[in-house]
Amino acid sequence: MSDNRDPGARLLQDVMRFKGQRNEARAETARQAGLIAELQLELIATGVRGRLLRFEDFHQHVTVEAVLCPDGRVDSRKLDLMVSDLLRRRPELGVSPQK
Repeated sequence: MSDNRDPGARLLQDVMRFKGQRNEARAETARQAGLIAELQLELIATGVRGRLLRFEDFHQHVTVEAVLCPDGRVDSRKLDLMVSDLLRRRPELGVSPQK
């Protein structure tokens, strides 16, 4: 089947189709990035639970980026070291030991 349209019109239609596909891919990538960030926060929250009184203190004194590997995984060893260091410097942020 041959396309009898003007080559310029075909090109324009192809460009518009590719831009639409690009925009859909960008939206999907943004959605996935949001899910990854949410999962990272949940893993970090689990890692500091029982050690810090408030999770907000982690954000204020450390950062999410400080405990991530270059590929985006949460480095649990680094997280443990960062929280331990924070509690050494600011023990009032920690959960009181049960007696």
